Amino acid sequence: MRATWKAALVGAEPSSARAGQPADVLGHAISERVVWTRSPLSSPAAPLLGAAQLLFAGASPTVMSALDGLAAGAAPHNTDQAARTAVLIGLLDRAHRNSSALAEAWYEPAFTADSLDDALATVPESWVADVQSVTEVSAPLLASLPGPVTPGPTFTGSLAVGGADADLIIGSTVVEIKATRTAELRLRDAQQVIGYALLDFDDTYALSHAAVLSARYGKLVVWDLEDLLDQAGGVSLAQARSHIADALNAVRR
Repeated sequence: MRATWKAALVGAEPSSARAGQPADVLGHAISERVVWTRSPLSSPAAPLLGAAQLLFAGASPTVMSALDGLAAGAAPHNTDQAARTAVLIGLLDRAHRNSSALAEAWYEPAFTADSLDDALATVPESWVADVQSVTEVSAPLLASLPGPVTPGPTFTGSLAVGGADADLIIGSTVVEIKATRTAELRLRDAQQVIGYALLDFDDTYALSHAAVLSARYGKLVVWDLEDLLDQAGGVSLAQARSHIADALNAVRR
């Protein structure tokens, strides 16, 4: 798996965040913006739960409601507005995954802005430019994957592992988006995207492939799940799912 990844990224040059920009914040924003090129963003649980956390902490209901309404539709034709909105939605997703992040300065507009337009106006121009440039390079790659799109999917086994939601599924391919500055495919990233497919115990999504989109490098690498599992342990996808389901059930007893 890593060999395929390394070969695909040979010679690729990254579109890197500028010095001083929060790579983590922009990574969430880029993921949201790229997904938004294929599907509305209102259905994934993480941003919605993040919005609930912000509301509980005192964020503006007006801003949160307007943001949710905008994300529920297709991405704006105005790419500047789409990038700014993606930054705010990315912050919601990040808040859900790391509640301590609410104390960071990036979240202040959610509490102080009088309207969504005011909140959008606070997004730095350099962040907007970064999200736009990476999206232009990486979003067309997702268009090569056919089939219906499911953003933020969860799986039969998600609750058993404390919650697990992928970035999106396109057709029979589960896709994870990475906006890191490094070209390396970390072991945990490989395990993550394969793990999503394995948690689909009842084959709800009929997954046959797993993919990782390296957004900053403009590369999409797709693997056949059956081939991967056969090479890794000589098991089929169905067998691997059964083994994991049995192991999780044993832990819960």
